[in-house]
Amino acid sequence: SVSTDANAIFVMNNRGYVTADNYLYVFDLSSKSGSRPRIGNRISFANTGDTAGQIYGRVVGSTTYIFIAVQGSTVEELKVLNVTNHNQSSQWRVVGDINIEPNNCSSLESGKAVYVNPDGTRAFISSTNDVNFKEFFTINTSNKSNPSLVGGLATNPPCTNGGGYEAGGMDPEQSVVVSLLENRAIVVGLDNPNDAINSKEYQVLDLTNEANPTYCGGLDIDAGIIGITSVKEADGDAFSYIITNDASNELKIIQGGPDGTYLEEGVYDSVETD
Repeated sequence: SVSTDANAIFVMNNRGYVTADNYLYVFDLSSKSGSRPRIGNRISFANTGDTAGQIYGRVVGSTTYIFIAVQGSTVEELKVLNVTNHNQSSQWRVVGDINIEPNNCSSLESGKAVYVNPDGTRAFISSTNDVNFKEFFTINTSNKSNPSLVGGLATNPPCTNGGGYEAGGMDPEQSVVVSLLENRAIVVGLDNPNDAINSKEYQVLDLTNEANPTYCGGLDIDAGIIGITSVKEADGDAFSYIITNDASNELKIIQGGPDGTYLEEGVYDSVETD
């Protein structure tokens, strides 16, 4: 066991996944009261002293995966763990990872947040602000043992090529994908005091070109945003709930979407005329 605070948590299918220091712990949540029993041994996912920025779980077929955004000295910012069966060593370990900033492009080594699409083939990761490197990336996780950066890795010089999105002077804290059908993601964070660019702290991205997402709207939240969760209602409305450094209004709700029921996809047949 460790005597430090937990860093990240995810709950899925009566299991709780918690990170503390550089370890992932799995708990049985079948019962919701009292102390919960641990399942299997803890799994080391990073160097000693490193932590998880965020974790996300998906079940793909009969396999359960946990994706971890890693912060610290570990060169890989994303780790993929198989946590299906703790009685089999091949199903209770790190199975894949990726270093999104190789080639001396950055030494930040910081994965702040991660979101994974339902079929587990794409992970979206945000990283610490760097004037020489991008801050939001799409990772192809179809092959869990060999994730790859969509659009390719940056090379030095100039380190601004390859896949990903440049957030300007915004230092991301968290990101979330609101609608995969509409190809929209939201990245939130703080204004980097070491960057002269005064960028919006709430940035909406168009993921149509997943190799190079583009900015399509945003808001200035000068106090800074440190967390976000988003929901989409049946009538098409999208709401983001953000927590900020604003001393008087720490919780804010932002509305987006078309405000009305509509079909996200379909086929249009034109009317025949004589």
